[in-house]
Amino acid sequence: MKSQNVFGDLNFICSNQSISTGAPIETEYNDIYTSCHWQPLTTYIEFYQIIIESGTTFTFTITPNAQVDYDFASWLNPDPSNLGYSDRSSQNNPFLTNVFSLGLSLTELNQLCEGGNSTGYPEPGMVRYYEVQPGDMIIIAIDRYMDDDQGYTLSFGGNAELSCTFTYSLCDGDGNGQEDFNLNDIALDIQQTRYPEYNVSFYDTLTNAQNGTGIGLLTGNHTAYTANNPNIIYARLENQSGGFIEAVDIKLNVNGFPEIDEFPTLFYCGDPNDLGFFNLTEAFENIINDPENYSIKFYRSLQGAQNENINEEILSPLSYLSESATVYVRIRNEFGCHVIKELNLVVADNLTPQNIQHPLICLEETNGNLNLEDFRESLTDANYNSYNFEYYLNQTDAQNGNTGNSITSPENFPIVAGTTYTIYVRIIMGTNCSPIVSSISFTVGLIPTLTIDSSQNVCSGESITLTAQTQSGLTVNWYDSQNSTTPIFTGNNFSTSNLTEGTTYWVEAVSLEGCASERISVEIIVNELPTFTFENVEICINTSAELEVTTDAGNTVNWYDSLAGTTPIFTGNPFITPNLTSGTSYWVEVLSAEGCPGERQEIVVEIVESIIPEFDLEEQYCVGNELIDLPNLSENNISGTWSPSQIDTSILGIQTFVFTPDPDQCADEFTLEIEVTDSIEPIFDLESEYCKSDELITLPTQSDNGITGTWTPNQIDTSVAGIQNFMFTPDENQCSEPFAFSVEIFETLIPAFDLQQEYCLGVIPQALENVSDNGIPGTWFPAQIDTTTAGTQIYTFTPDGICGEEFILEITILDEIIPTFNIQTQYCLNSEEIILPTTSDNNVSGTWFPAVINTSNLGTTTYTFTPDLECAQGIQITIEITEIITPEFDDLIQNYCLNATPEILPTTSNNGISGTWFPAQINTNLQGTTTYIFTPNAEFCSEPFDLNVTVYPHPDMDLEEELIICEGDSFTYSAPDGFDSYEWKNQNNQIISTTQEVTFTQEGIYTLTVQINGVPCDLSRNIEVRFSTPPTITEIKTTENTIT
Repeated sequence: MKSQNVFGDLNFICSNQSISTGAPIETEYNDIYTSCHWQPLTTYIEFYQIIIESGTTFTFTITPNAQVDYDFASWLNPDPSNLGYSDRSSQNNPFLTNVFSLGLSLTELNQLCEGGNSTGYPEPGMVRYYEVQPGDMIIIAIDRYMDDDQGYTLSFGGNAELSCTFTYSLCDGDGNGQEDFNLNDIALDIQQTRYPEYNVSFYDTLTNAQNGTGIGLLTGNHTAYTANNPNIIYARLENQSGGFIEAVDIKLNVNGFPEIDEFPTLFYCGDPNDLGFFNLTEAFENIINDPENYSIKFYRSLQGAQNENINEEILSPLSYLSESATVYVRIRNEFGCHVIKELNLVVADNLTPQNIQHPLICLEETNGNLNLEDFRESLTDANYNSYNFEYYLNQTDAQNGNTGNSITSPENFPIVAGTTYTIYVRIIMGTNCSPIVSSISFTVGLIPTLTIDSSQNVCSGESITLTAQTQSGLTVNWYDSQNSTTPIFTGNNFSTSNLTEGTTYWVEAVSLEGCASERISVEIIVNELPTFTFENVEICINTSAELEVTTDAGNTVNWYDSLAGTTPIFTGNPFITPNLTSGTSYWVEVLSAEGCPGERQEIVVEIVESIIPEFDLEEQYCVGNELIDLPNLSENNISGTWSPSQIDTSILGIQTFVFTPDPDQCADEFTLEIEVTDSIEPIFDLESEYCKSDELITLPTQSDNGITGTWTPNQIDTSVAGIQNFMFTPDENQCSEPFAFSVEIFETLIPAFDLQQEYCLGVIPQALENVSDNGIPGTWFPAQIDTTTAGTQIYTFTPDGICGEEFILEITILDEIIPTFNIQTQYCLNSEEIILPTTSDNNVSGTWFPAVINTSNLGTTTYTFTPDLECAQGIQITIEITEIITPEFDDLIQNYCLNATPEILPTTSNNGISGTWFPAQINTNLQGTTTYIFTPNAEFCSEPFDLNVTVYPHPDMDLEEELIICEGDSFTYSAPDGFDSYEWKNQNNQIISTTQEVTFTQEGIYTLTVQINGVPCDLSRNIEVRFSTPPTITEIKTTENTIT
């Protein structure tokens, strides 16, 4: 069957309104086949395309305008470029049933295709509807089977809405409220389903799509969100030339899956080995509140549910006969998202009645409520959710199923403390199951109340008594852990052991019925005993001591005169003692803010001897204006004051100072004498000016008058011009002052002069200036040039500065001067014009006529130089202008075989032009064509010459090395193909063949030479021809019929 590409003939329908039109016209389609008839539809055919916007079912009806035989075929989500066989169709004969309408029907559940000439029983012309989801595409082909021009009406049914826009939907696979849409797939779908001739791109807004500038362009995967349904983007359609056609809305929906609880098991009472009838819809009666909003189907296998295999579908779910098994329920919501749930079917024996005595039920208040449905599993088994329960206070009512006397709200059954109840439960296991009656009995008690402080304090090392308040007559139990089952004490008052760390106890009260109160935790906070530090004190005799401890703020400090004293002699911190004349002990005790006392400690006050202050002070100073403050703390930490408090270095002579210690240090006075002497200035005999050089000059570390010290820096660097500053710092204890010294480094001065060095005899010379061209003043010796005598004279210029170099001038006095020039005398035609120099190489100035070399005319021209000097001769030069000559080379080889020996490239052409080659030598090791360039020497008016040399590979030939033939025979041998010429020679070097074939009759070594046209490299191979050795008969044997 041919590929049916119907792209160009699809009529897009985006409205549920009916369409009335004329009869289909003839088309080129002659291969549209249905799945149940051998004959294709006729060529009088029309195609329609539909996109589903929403809904789950879709039908259509084709109603001819007269009694005309129409057929149809339809496809769900096909490839429009290759339709293949249809999945719904009708080619029935309407004249057999007199029913001419045809299409899809909601009531036709099984039929998918009506073949040719069939009646279409039970619904003529109608086949099963489509189950659809948003985004599904349907193609309908309507065929006018009869040759009649009567038209038809196409109408639509089911709950599906048709889409006028492109809508794409994805199910939220991971439940995160978002999914990624592949825009490349959507673009392909748009082209395949509706716009095959346009290019498609996507934008975030309509304006951006219309402008098409790339702003807001969307590519690759685009994320859409459930909260934004429909997520709208815009497709820009362009023709093949890039022209804008239209911007189209694209709706992207991210839809959730149905949220369905697990189904209960359905039971059928009977022999477990037999079959039972099940109403499968009972499974979701209490699970799905609005089943009409879902598509719910039952399948015998998971694979059938996954693939929607109609052969696996249970079509009669209200009365399904089955053994114990699992069926699979496919539940699809209106968005096309589905889940598959298991539904277990069990054929089993009926339940056995149970009579249960339930443990005590405890209430916090006298009246309460109980959920009787919590007992369902204990009365039955793990499948209790699948059974039907009714609750009664009377056994007879339960047995008779008197629902009028049943407990109407078993999930909220009222109960009263101090009461015992028996509840009768009527249980129906499932279909064909007789009701059973089970009972459950229980007593209701009251939970006692208990109060106690949840946090209590004790000092470390002490015990505490805990008291619980509760109703009288109750049992109070104390525990050392929250989950302990064995009390450590029973009673209202519990005394702990001595505690050194925080501890928690738990206490509960138990009623006479056995109801226990909530177990309350009591945290015992063990307060640490306060800590403190102190130091023993030393004082001078007959003075008081200040006693102080270091402890936390908020603690109370008590002072005692004995270890066992009960009344403090002072409370506070610090404690000032009376004046003491001997060593004394006191005891201190600290109470924490919580009232916990620390250990009582002894503090000792000792009487110490007087101390002499010690100072490390200079006793000699240099005279000056400095005031030196004397220290108020001695080296051995005695504080005090000096009188006077400063050393005045401006006063020569001896000065006396007295240090008086501060009180309470047990220290004596200290007397100091110092002497102030005159200051000495260092004297140095140093140079202060240097010429620039690379010398480093080290400065002396002792002055001329004997002062030692150090220089900063310690060397004069003469390599850097400018002023450098130095500081001499005398060593200590010399009463000497620092000495500052500056040095200036001068640049070396090199005078420059532009002076004439040759003069004619007797002419007036230049004056020798006393300032050089670069501004250096000085004097000449001799002071004036003398031109009265021929010969050489020396003149010396000496700069005035200390760092100047002499300038030597050599003057030559000549009888006659001949100007010399180094000028090229040959130029190429139309080369660049040359301006002739006005000063000769030997410094004679003058003028040329003509002044510029003209290269525009062939031939020779004479140029005359006229000197400015009277004793200088004029000269003439002849310049020749020649044409550009092309180098000529004859018989240069341009083709070589690989690795052949090349000829040496000549450095002079046949027409006498010398020059160089690049590359300089032909390389035959490189296969291919290489260009060698000859560049003429500069003196030739010539242009470069290119030589293209091609290196060819040798042909390759596979030839036998040896042939063996019979002596006396001839053997024709054919050489390999692929060559343009063949030449065979015998061992006498005679040509025996010039073709591919040669005939051998003699032994010998033969040579084959082959060539390929256009390749100058031939190939020769040898082949040896030898005669085979003839067999020798050594014996003849005969039998009756055979000689051997």
